Amino acid sequence: MKNKKIALGVTAALFLGSTVGFAAGVGFFDNATTVEQNIYKLANIATQNKQKAADVQSKLDQTTGQQKNLQDQLDSLKQQLANKQNEVNAKQSEIEAKQREVESKQKEVTQKQQEADKLRNELSNAQNDSAQKDARMAELANLSQQKVNELGQ
Repeated sequence: MKNKKIALGVTAALFLGSTVGFAAGVGFFDNATTVEQNIYKLANIATQNKQKAADVQSKLDQTTGQQKNLQDQLDSLKQQLANKQNEVNAKQSEIEAKQREVESKQKEVTQKQQEADKLRNELSNAQNDSAQKDARMAELANLSQQKVNELGQ
């Protein structure tokens, strides 16, 4: 579209330049030649600008492609990070579950220890009672022996 406008402008300028030169007569041919040369120069400038625009567009396309690649890499890294975070969260949940299990087992151990302490106390009390009863029995046996000895004399 832009090229057509440039070509149309150049054609119009050539036509007008030729017409002006022809209409002006012999004295103005030099001016017509200058105008024609200027038109060619403008056409060359337009062609160069068109090439520069194409180069810039190519660089823009390349940069856009690089930007898309970088965005894709960024998205991939974000997804990897999210996956790792999910793994960390899952491991944290496992750790918390194990911690609750350890706490439960510790509570159970504490209860069993308390039961064992209670049973040790009961055993100690029973042994003390037994020792006292044994001592009392020995005392009664001595008294009984003394009575038998007194009566037997």
